[in-house]
Amino acid sequence: MPCRAQGTDRDEEMVGNGRDGETQDPLRMQCHAAALRGAERYLGAIQDVGVPFPLGRGQQGGRITSTSCSGGKGAGNVARGLCSWSLHTLLGITPQTTQQVLLGEEEIIQREQRCLGRAERETKEQQQFSIDDLKAQPNQTTFWDGVRNYQARNFLRAMKLGQQAFFYHSNCKEPGIVAIVKIVKEAYPDHTQFDQKDPHYDSSSRKENPKWSMVDVQFVRMTKRFIPLSEIKSHHLAHKADGGPLKNMMLFTRQRLSIQPLTQEEFDFVLSLEEEKPH
Repeated sequence: MPCRAQGTDRDEEMVGNGRDGETQDPLRMQCHAAALRGAERYLGAIQDVGVPFPLGRGQQGGRITSTSCSGGKGAGNVARGLCSWSLHTLLGITPQTTQQVLLGEEEIIQREQRCLGRAERETKEQQQFSIDDLKAQPNQTTFWDGVRNYQARNFLRAMKLGQQAFFYHSNCKEPGIVAIVKIVKEAYPDHTQFDQKDPHYDSSSRKENPKWSMVDVQFVRMTKRFIPLSEIKSHHLAHKADGGPLKNMMLFTRQRLSIQPLTQEEFDFVLSLEEEKPH
């Protein structure tokens, strides 16, 4: 099941939108509440709610926006993009650390210029979508829907026109990279969240403030050869030891997230593998 952090009006009212200096005690209460009910529920409760809060002396106040939860497994018309930042460490931490973690998430969105997208090739009929399906679409373009994870959604919303991504077949006998796609329409509301017949329907989402977004992607080209997950993982393990470009690749450190970023260095290295003979 997708990870859905359910926010309530009461939770949002507790967060509030007061001026700096007025939310110190409620924020402390939130941190304690988060430790009790789990970071996912807390993050979902404040998703898309701007929350100004005071920091220590000499520090500037900030705003919490578009928070997220990790985990989950989405499936929709097209592959899930990949981009993530773990927020499980939010349990029982200070407001200062909260801001640093959330800002860290936004900073990584801006820093990472490439993504890796997963398509579920051998799953249920209504969920599977391969590169051949994308190529068969009009203008070889379709929407990327069904993302139901706050972190994945945030990174999806950060995708820019023309940004490239690897198309990655998952949930199949041999997962791996098969093609390159590009973003041809930036984030807009995912209509499936309002469709009661769709498996990604979300009764808590409102049309005036939709929770979930999607982007349009277009086929660019096939990679010169199939690049299997096992091969990428072998490089990742070697680079962890020698400091190579894949040492921190999120495909292996945040496996359950459907959208993860790739640094330009990671993207270039993985792309260079298409020129090599299979291992």
